[in-house]
Amino acid sequence: MPPDHPAHVFRATQTYFVIFDAAGAQVGRIPNQTLRSRIIDFYVGAKACVDSLQYYEHLHSSYETISEHDRRNEKWREIIRYSQQLKGMNVEFSKLYDALRPELDAYLKE
Repeated sequence: MPPDHPAHVFRATQTYFVIFDAAGAQVGRIPNQTLRSRIIDFYVGAKACVDSLQYYEHLHSSYETISEHDRRNEKWREIIRYSQQLKGMNVEFSKLYDALRPELDAYLKE
């Protein structure tokens, strides 16, 4: 996506972390310290992504309600800046997944 184009809006409205929210304390029972840390890092990163997507959707919604030209242009620039942040967040979240996956696979094979 070119830098001056906004990211697509992805509606993140449901509760995506029901199992972790209900049983997150059980992560402490995993004997592998590295795996525990990576699960928690991934969960925190996923929650941050969902929160960011919800905020981004709010930016778009508020943009639609602005009628004054200057304020509308400023809000559009904010949407473009936040789109860039979302791209960076996606890269970082992918790294968290890449770090978690081999640890989880190894633990499940034990």
